[in-house]
Amino acid sequence: MNLKELVDKVLDSGSNFNRKEGELIFNKGLASNIKSKKIDFIYNIYGKVKNENSTSEFNSHIKINIKNETLLSCKCTCNESEDNSKLTNIYVCKHNLAIMYMFYDLAKKKIISDKEKSAEGEKSENKGNSILKSVKSNDEVSPLNLDIKLKHVNEKYANYYEAEFRIGRKSTNLINSLEEFINTRNLNRPNTFNKEFTYKPYEDIFCAEDESVLNFIKEYIELNKDLKNGSYQMAKGKLLRIAPNTLREFLNLVNSKKKIVLNYDYLDYASEVLRKDLPIGFNLKLEGDFFILRTKKKFPIPLNENNDVYIYDRKLYLPSMEQIKYYKPLYNELKSKGQIKFNKSIEVLEKLINILKKISNEITLDERVKEFTEKLTFPQFHFEKYDNKVYCRVKINYLGEKIELINESNNKGFLRDLKKEDKICMELERLRFIKKEGSFVFIGEDEDIFNLLSFELENLRKLGEIHLSNEFKKMRLINSTFIDGEIEEEDGYFFFKYNVGDLSLRELQSSLNSVKENRSFFKTEKNDFLDLTDKRVVGFLNLIEDLSNGEKLKEDIIKIDRNKALYLDNIIKNKGLDFIKGEEALKSIRESLTNREYKNLKAPKDLNATLRFYQLVGYNWLAELSNMGFGGILADEMGLGKTIQTIAFLLSKKGSKTLVITPTSLIYNWKDEFSNFAPTLKIGIIHGSLDERAKVLEKQQEYDVLLTTYGTLRNDFENYKNNIFDYCIIDEAQNIKNPTSQNTNIVKSINAKCRIALTGTPIENNLTELWSIFDFIMPRFLYTQQKFKEKFINTGGKNIEELKTLIKPFILRRLKKDVAEELPDKIEKKYLVEMTVAQKQIYKSYMKDVKSKMKLNKEDKITIFSYLTKLRQLCLDPSILIKEYSGGSGKIKATIDIVSNAIDCNKKILIFSQFTSVLKKIEEEIAKEDIEYLYLDGSVKAKERINLVNKFNESPHIKVFLISLKAGGTGLNLTSANLVIHFDPWWNPAIEEQATDRAHRIGQKKVVEVIKLISQGTIEEKIVKLQESKKELINNVMNGEVMDGKILSKLTDEEILSLFN
Repeated sequence: MNLKELVDKVLDSGSNFNRKEGELIFNKGLASNIKSKKIDFIYNIYGKVKNENSTSEFNSHIKINIKNETLLSCKCTCNESEDNSKLTNIYVCKHNLAIMYMFYDLAKKKIISDKEKSAEGEKSENKGNSILKSVKSNDEVSPLNLDIKLKHVNEKYANYYEAEFRIGRKSTNLINSLEEFINTRNLNRPNTFNKEFTYKPYEDIFCAEDESVLNFIKEYIELNKDLKNGSYQMAKGKLLRIAPNTLREFLNLVNSKKKIVLNYDYLDYASEVLRKDLPIGFNLKLEGDFFILRTKKKFPIPLNENNDVYIYDRKLYLPSMEQIKYYKPLYNELKSKGQIKFNKSIEVLEKLINILKKISNEITLDERVKEFTEKLTFPQFHFEKYDNKVYCRVKINYLGEKIELINESNNKGFLRDLKKEDKICMELERLRFIKKEGSFVFIGEDEDIFNLLSFELENLRKLGEIHLSNEFKKMRLINSTFIDGEIEEEDGYFFFKYNVGDLSLRELQSSLNSVKENRSFFKTEKNDFLDLTDKRVVGFLNLIEDLSNGEKLKEDIIKIDRNKALYLDNIIKNKGLDFIKGEEALKSIRESLTNREYKNLKAPKDLNATLRFYQLVGYNWLAELSNMGFGGILADEMGLGKTIQTIAFLLSKKGSKTLVITPTSLIYNWKDEFSNFAPTLKIGIIHGSLDERAKVLEKQQEYDVLLTTYGTLRNDFENYKNNIFDYCIIDEAQNIKNPTSQNTNIVKSINAKCRIALTGTPIENNLTELWSIFDFIMPRFLYTQQKFKEKFINTGGKNIEELKTLIKPFILRRLKKDVAEELPDKIEKKYLVEMTVAQKQIYKSYMKDVKSKMKLNKEDKITIFSYLTKLRQLCLDPSILIKEYSGGSGKIKATIDIVSNAIDCNKKILIFSQFTSVLKKIEEEIAKEDIEYLYLDGSVKAKERINLVNKFNESPHIKVFLISLKAGGTGLNLTSANLVIHFDPWWNPAIEEQATDRAHRIGQKKVVEVIKLISQGTIEEKIVKLQESKKELINNVMNGEVMDGKILSKLTDEEILSLFN
């Protein structure tokens, strides 16, 4: 490595600015005392640089490895070098560079001098190998040692430090006269200490730090010349007197690797000068209403009033000015009292902690303080999204000091709540974030993102602040605030306009499916999440689904029939959809259907009857519905006069054309009722032979009302296709309960402007029956059958309240106990009848046989019903199945006993059974008792039925009426009877109720006793339990009772099989 390369190595390491400044300093002659020394492969260059005013002098030391050709270090005592050395390993200041320019200049001059000597006869060497040989005389020179000893002097009128200095190599020699030493040094003259050591300034060198100390002494010497005539001298002989306030300045110059000896308070301390903060510690406790601060271990000893130099643990410390600034006021108080009290408050603690952190890294808080500091700990969750990934960075603010949670290099300081940090990490892991790429990275599914957006972010707010990047915010959670809906009325219809965020119709249709699947969200094409846990969103989507009748969405507007107005109004209110605009359009219909005031009601003038108040209400209710274009179901309990209310209604609509459809057994009842109560209405009966029917049909325009039966209508349907009636009224509407029957489809095909259904039992077995009747009065009002089933039947009763809301305005049902208080009581009893011995044996034998067959083979439902029917018949009288049987019937015997006793009490009796064969057996036994009776089953003509009814009601001698349940269970008025016997239970309680109501109806003057005969220990007891389940269904839907969780809509296979157990 030649001279030029060595110099360039240093010059190139400096900045352009510093090179220019260094060259300027060199040109001004401010660089001096250039010395060099080579130890092995390490080359050291020393020098001094003065400032332009010669008020300051800086020592420079440059170290180069000439083997590896690397710059090892550049040191200088200037502030610039000290400050920048903290930022970079090697900083080359302008003074270093000035020294190098000077060094290079001197080396070149030395090379020229050697060349002149070679011209005098000495062989010249090639000097191209740089300065290495030109400075060979210095190769063996090593820096001298400068030892320092300080002593504290504390006199009555003076307080200062005395310093003495020793120099040398292996051993050091006391400088007896500092002034003489500095003078000879300045004159570059040798100074002999003893025969072993002479100081030669022109050869001997000191390290940069020692040079700084010698310069300090030089300045004191020069200053001392001005003070010699005074009483106070800063330098005298071997001693340098250092004022306490300049002690730090002096010690700052001392080589940090060299120990100095300090005598303080008669104790000697040998220590390096440690230029770092005191390693002191604090304990902070919470006692009562005060924070108590104490110092750990022992107190440091300040060496001056500035408190900027300390002895601590037998070491010399020059703390940072920041530590000194904050520690000094605490030190004085702690030293004098041992502790400091602070008021207990968040503000005080925050300030105190901030001060302590500037003083020490060793602060211990007791548990009570830690609990208190939790109030000041603020985690921040920063959620970001980029490159299709979601990240979370967690920063925790510990009293103003922010740390990055995932950064393991963070100092686990005294304030860190590691338990809380672990809890945060566990919480993020639960949310499907893992530590990766210097952050928490999301690895979950769409459902996890939805949960994060919908509620987990809010949960995280309990732990800290939430910050979302703009890209993260683009993942929207679409809730009810994004929904718009508006109702408008036009041309007798309502129109519902809607939109959900910016979802397309296709996406909206898919979201409806997600609602049916009970999903918690629907993800859009734009990666937004429609919140299906928001009840208002689901309510709105269900409303769209309902109003569109389950059909595919084709546009963002739905046409709605007026009959849905009240339902729509209720849904808006009950489902929290008050953000839908235009609700006032529903107001008139809502008020008409809900704010009914029935005052001063009058029956039509032509009505030949006095209506009870509830009947006037019923007639007006029908009129109001028809005026609004709606249909309705008059569902009063049997015997409350549905027929007379309907006739009154038709009288009020005189001039209109009406078709009334009844069961065959009731057509002549209707004819008589019209004749008696509305003789001004012209009635045409379409019943009987083909010729009779044809005559009426030909002249149908002449009649106000056409009466026909379900069976006749089926035969004559072609004659009605072109007719449009003002009203179509069906009696005993349960006749169309089966949606798939021919009767039902034909009745629903009649063209009528308004349709009305009359029935005391709108539901006999299941909700589908109710749907079928409503589908007649207002087609599709209860949606399609499939949608109705999905919404109300297959949901376990979940939407039953919504069904009630829908049907309530269009169904009127009153019970006798509520509107006919004068009606005598109905007393119901169950008689458990024991079968005869022979009857029991046959029943048990057959039951055992049936169970055996069912165990071997999986029987179909028809076969099982045939088994059940036979078992029921055996409970009644085995002789109807087994001709040879002669063991008697427990029920028939009980019936004869009950009838005999009743006749003795002057009662008239109705006996119902669904089996005509059993009725015949009972008839035989009654005849044997010489009891007068009548008999009615399906074979009796309609006209003859009326005669039989009148005969029973009018004759005091005829005490018993035997009636087939199906033939006489409806339409008969038998109020002369006051005892009803149900010989055998039927699956459906409503059918039995209808039969009972033949006697317990308006016009009855006596208490009606109802007796149900049940064969003990048989299938009949199970049937009674099923009846109770059926009643639950009817009462819940029709009377608005709260359901208890189970609703029996039909007789399932399991229920049927349970009957055999």
